[in-house]
Amino acid sequence: MYSNMDHSQASGCSAPPVIHQNMPVREKHSKRSDLSARFKAALLDLTGPDPGNLVVAFSGGADSTALLHLLAGLRDELGYALQAAHLNHGLRDQAGDQDRLAAEAVSRKLDIPFHWDLIDCRNLAKKRSLSVEEASREARYEFLEKIRRRTGAAFIAIGHTADDNTELVLMNLMRGAGPSGLAGMPVRRGFIIRPLLNFRRKELIVYLEDRGLSWVDDASNRDLNFTRNRIRHDLLPKLRADYNPDVDSALWRTARIFRDEEAVWSRLVSEAAGRAGWKEEAGWVGLDRTVLAQLDRAVARRLIRAAVEKIIGPRRGLGFGRVEEVLDLARAPGKSGFDLPGGPRVWTESGRLLLGRPVEIAPARFEQELCVPGETRLRAIAGRLTARIESWPQNIDLKSLGPFAVVLDYERLTPPFLIRSFRPGDKFQPLGLAGTKKLSDLFIDAKVPAGHRHKIPLVVDAQGLVWVAGFRPAERARIHARTSRALFLTLEAGN
Repeated sequence: MYSNMDHSQASGCSAPPVIHQNMPVREKHSKRSDLSARFKAALLDLTGPDPGNLVVAFSGGADSTALLHLLAGLRDELGYALQAAHLNHGLRDQAGDQDRLAAEAVSRKLDIPFHWDLIDCRNLAKKRSLSVEEASREARYEFLEKIRRRTGAAFIAIGHTADDNTELVLMNLMRGAGPSGLAGMPVRRGFIIRPLLNFRRKELIVYLEDRGLSWVDDASNRDLNFTRNRIRHDLLPKLRADYNPDVDSALWRTARIFRDEEAVWSRLVSEAAGRAGWKEEAGWVGLDRTVLAQLDRAVARRLIRAAVEKIIGPRRGLGFGRVEEVLDLARAPGKSGFDLPGGPRVWTESGRLLLGRPVEIAPARFEQELCVPGETRLRAIAGRLTARIESWPQNIDLKSLGPFAVVLDYERLTPPFLIRSFRPGDKFQPLGLAGTKKLSDLFIDAKVPAGHRHKIPLVVDAQGLVWVAGFRPAERARIHARTSRALFLTLEAGN
């Protein structure tokens, strides 16, 4: 299938792309087989013996063309399917369209489904208060993740090379980055894999030339208005000529050292998160303010960055100064909260430092009838609740259900059933407690921010609260030895 997604209008103009077309030459078997074998080893090291289906970020340039062909050469042997994903950043008008057509032709020739989209990254940069480079990067990863979700792929393969990593490390060094920035790109982060990260660009060019393969040379890669291009075409050549002819290898070694140290830091931050009572819900992360203030400053900085990444994903826009402001807020809770780049807000509440998406100041109430049995769509919170009645007992471990599913004794409940938001004064007897408890106290104990409490759905019958979704059911509705009919409730996201 060759598909495109929704389009936005592009602006600007540029020269058409240069397409490098190579005539097939006699194969250099030893070099080609060595590179292919190294690539296979690198891929399996990232994915394990069963890579699963892959989305390939395919611009049509030399690096991504080599990546697509190398992956295509292994798909029968390793048993995976490929999807090619191409994003036009809306920066080059007709040249961008020609790139897309060239990439689509390569994908069709390799019998690989092709997906593409057009996004106006200049406009996106203005909306998000980012540079065009940063906005383009965010748009690209968001697009790739959409294709991964749509196709059910296990990984997204990106054609970043050792040269790209060298340039990034140098750029981060000039920005004053810490160890994580000097570690460069990880070979794997979540669903993202970079199997070419230890390959040099020049050896990939040789691979393409040996096979007589063509690729697109994007003219914007020579535009010195972009910082990355100035590093590639101006600064690095000067460093090689005047300071160290092997500066690329030196920077690569630096990145490798810091990547190894990052693995240690990751464990330290994970331990610190536990001590600081890391609590994570949809759209926000909470930390104990006192513990955070007592942590070593270096560890605390890492923890703040981890919290922000959990909310909005990896981003370079959260600079050193902003992280220091967050830590200062943790140490001086009297200060008002503030917004961080990309939309999340940071504030203090009930002894916690909270980072998350802005919430409504005045909670919007909701209430609707619950279909029992049946499915109820909860548009107010973008979810749905499924209810079914079945005989009991069943061979089910109730503790394994998770916080958003519950089984109740149907005979102890009194219709009609409603699902609604929190109201002041709500109280019930939670499962396992001897007496009643105010729902507000339950939320305070669970460290749920006040602005998020109205989003937690409550199931009630004619007698009162039956289930606080995500937390506890009522003691009066618990399954017991004489239960004959059970009510199964499952809450899921999505309308």
